[in-house]
Amino acid sequence: MKIGFKNISSNKRNFEINSENYINDEEIFIVIDGKFDDNMTIQEIKEMYLKFGENIVNKINGYFSTYIFDKQKDIVLLIKDRVGLKPIYYYEENNSIYCGNDLMNLVNTFNIKKIINTDALSMYFRYHYINPPQTIFKNIYKIKHGHYVILKNNKKYDNVYWDVIEEFNNNSKKIEIDFNTSKNVLNDSICRFVKDFVKKEDNYGIYISGGIDSSLVAALCSKYSTRKINTFSIGFYEEEYNEADKSRKIAEFLGTNHHELYITKEKLLETIKKISQYYSEPFSDSSELPTIILNEFAKENNIKVALTGDGADQLFCGCPICDTMWKCQNSYMLFNPFHLHISPFKLKNRKKLAYIFSNTDKKYQAQCDILYNEMYLEGLFADDGQKRYEEEKIKSKNWQERRLILDFDNYACYRLTTKMGIAANKNNIEIRSPFYNKELIEYSFKIPHKYKYYNRDKKYILKQVLYKYIPKELFSNKKKGFGIPIQKWLKTYLYNDLKRLSSKEFIEKQKIFNYGKIQSLIKDIDNKEIKHILWDFYIFQLWYEEYFLKETKIKL
Repeated sequence: MKIGFKNISSNKRNFEINSENYINDEEIFIVIDGKFDDNMTIQEIKEMYLKFGENIVNKINGYFSTYIFDKQKDIVLLIKDRVGLKPIYYYEENNSIYCGNDLMNLVNTFNIKKIINTDALSMYFRYHYINPPQTIFKNIYKIKHGHYVILKNNKKYDNVYWDVIEEFNNNSKKIEIDFNTSKNVLNDSICRFVKDFVKKEDNYGIYISGGIDSSLVAALCSKYSTRKINTFSIGFYEEEYNEADKSRKIAEFLGTNHHELYITKEKLLETIKKISQYYSEPFSDSSELPTIILNEFAKENNIKVALTGDGADQLFCGCPICDTMWKCQNSYMLFNPFHLHISPFKLKNRKKLAYIFSNTDKKYQAQCDILYNEMYLEGLFADDGQKRYEEEKIKSKNWQERRLILDFDNYACYRLTTKMGIAANKNNIEIRSPFYNKELIEYSFKIPHKYKYYNRDKKYILKQVLYKYIPKELFSNKKKGFGIPIQKWLKTYLYNDLKRLSSKEFIEKQKIFNYGKIQSLIKDIDNKEIKHILWDFYIFQLWYEEYFLKETKIKL
């Protein structure tokens, strides 16, 4: 999809569309990327816009990006869905706006000058993605989830119609709900979503990992589907990363039509070269590699829609960082740099703990883990950008709870949706998750936090829902995640390529990084603390090579 609105005040337009879901008549131009709840048609969206104007944002739900050009009123309206599964990029120039769902298509189609936004790199090297509204290029922006941008009277307005922090503050701690009520309402909400989904969709599959979230989704699909469902999982030959055996056990218990693909080291290394072709902005979550392969595998099996368990970790306290936050807050309450023996941290972490607590501003307490790695970024590049997210607006004194809200608002709605959404879209697959459903998100904020993290048991309440459908015994082992051995690879298979992309001649021509700092990091490659920084650098350089050097035929 490539869309341009040129010189909108004089009613001249430039449309390039590869979507069937659009209207272009005398009064209005509309393009929809994605789907609305209740299967609303684009004609119904048009009628709703003509009736409600920009207030249409409060009338629609689903996973969509919407582009509207009101020809009569000379207004452009760009609407991003509540969780950010469908990106919208835009660029303004001389009362013109150019927009679309792919950054490099936008740049190349409308011949926009590419200037690296070095401020955005400060976020990229901390979080492995670039957070809206910034992009990797100056003067090109992307819309935040739950936002809409409107251009009228030669002015641009960026408005919020749904905000995670505001929803949390409004819904949490109003009434103390008992555990059984919380569990039953949660169960009903997930069931309602899945039951409605299987009724509407045909060629769908469920991506399962053997964990709590995807297994619950698969169990409910099996319950409500009138036919055998398709499940998909990825396996690794390296035992420390492989969870295919867990997925297989779940699939066997549910009696699904299970599809399993084991990935070789060679396949993963080959897929690294595809990253920049998939993600038109630098994106360095290493689990994007198996995610790309998984979606390609699903496409080969004619899957059009895929269900996942994405978002549950951030809503129900399932991430490893939740344990870290619990330890940090308890340590902070007892903290004395001369008596670190009272810390819940192991001995090897106490030096880190002292550094963190001596340098963390109170408004960043729930992000104190990020602070320690920041010292390795000093001198890497011109870093004037935002370093961390503001958390003062979140009405909770619990670090763990604050971090969950921050992570859902940012990690889940930007990093997870980017990773899975783009990998799926490139393979013509739509992604859905019950944990991205507005109703369930807002109800999750009403559930007391103690039901989510109970006696240091993460996702406690969600597990109790799951055990209604699948025996607890099938989840006895610790989940391994979708990781790959990036430190080992950077030291071996990728080392020569890393050196090639960090040569003095190239770094100095690039004028982004400090050559001496890069070499220092590479020399310290055995340090586990910097493996993600080197991976971020390596993926960025591959992206830079793809979009800057190939077209100029410069060779490294």
